[in-house]
Amino acid sequence: MSPEPRNEDVVEATDHDLELTPDEQRELERAGRALAVGGAVDDEDGASLIRCRRLDADRVRVRVRDAVGMVATPTLQLNVGGKIPTRHLLHLMEEGGFIPRGHAGVGGLEVGVNLVVLVAQWFVEELEQVLTQGLASDYVPRRDTLKNVRGRIAPLPTARSIYRGQLAVEVEFDDLNVDTPLNRLLLHAACRVAAEGSLPSELCQRARRAARRMEGVGRYVAADAAATVDRRTAYCGPAVQLARQVVAACGRTLDAGGAWSRSFLIRTATPVEAG
Repeated sequence: MSPEPRNEDVVEATDHDLELTPDEQRELERAGRALAVGGAVDDEDGASLIRCRRLDADRVRVRVRDAVGMVATPTLQLNVGGKIPTRHLLHLMEEGGFIPRGHAGVGGLEVGVNLVVLVAQWFVEELEQVLTQGLASDYVPRRDTLKNVRGRIAPLPTARSIYRGQLAVEVEFDDLNVDTPLNRLLLHAACRVAAEGSLPSELCQRARRAARRMEGVGRYVAADAAATVDRRTAYCGPAVQLARQVVAACGRTLDAGGAWSRSFLIRTATPVEAG
């Protein structure tokens, strides 16, 4: 069993000397380039939001370029705070608006009322992956009146139908379809994102497209929130976790915690100035 990744807390635009293996340095550098895609980062180090310079066999000087967030690698989680108090920073970002830069690394953060857009974005990305693989079908119990016997006969209702002159039987059977609690939860969360006017319009459009692909999934009921995955539906796990948080309107803070989170960095200059 792999050990839990260790947490390192750093501050944006500040040098920090960390003990990193060569593999950890490469992973951070790779993440820095991936998180800078589409950003304006032009200097002698190339397009990267994370600068790493090895000092000796054990230590690396790490600097995150004017951005806050979390970067997760297999053995390390880098928690990047701002130069101003986190509460004030998050408020300015919420007011100013932003589109975070994401990366596939998975770590953990504390649940909070801020950064709701992050959870919505991660959910839509995970839902799109689920739809690419296909919605999981399951056997759902049904009861119907049929001319042919299927499943288990309900004796009393069938007898009543025959006494009324109806040549039909009341049966209970399991029907294989996609109208399952798990899929209803995913669809409900997608509709919540699509209807949320405070989120980026492109993200809402992606959520609407995903919802249209979930034909055959029924209306959400409160009990669907307790839907769980099993070995057969494990590929839906991250989407289901995030769907619950979308429904509960949960966001994230910049503090390390146990809530499923993807790596992200938010450039601070523009959102803070706008805020």
